[in-house]
Amino acid sequence: MRYLTLGDIHRIFKQEDSGTIIRRNNVRRIALQNGIKHTISQNIILIDSKDFFEKVNPYLIKNEKIFSFKHGNRWVLNYDEVLKELKIYVKTYKGHPNAKKKRKK
Repeated sequence: MRYLTLGDIHRIFKQEDSGTIIRRNNVRRIALQNGIKHTISQNIILIDSKDFFEKVNPYLIKNEKIFSFKHGNRWVLNYDEVLKELKIYVKTYKGHPNAKKKRKK
């Protein structure tokens, strides 16, 4: 079990995709919503990285709009399609400031 800070997890995504929409606050929200193991130490949130990636990656892989296949112990994904789906998720997430709000007519 390896605990990482929100910033560490964000940097992992940023290293793989410089234009990632995953931010520190997204990581915290995803961890809280999915029951991912975490702890707070000296006002720093530490997230179990193995638990985080095991719960986040299958969510993306199950989406039929994203090309994926398993190669040995690894999943191969089309990250262009992942990014597109994440952008849609962020825009439709109710708590996000850029979410489209339904207006009364």
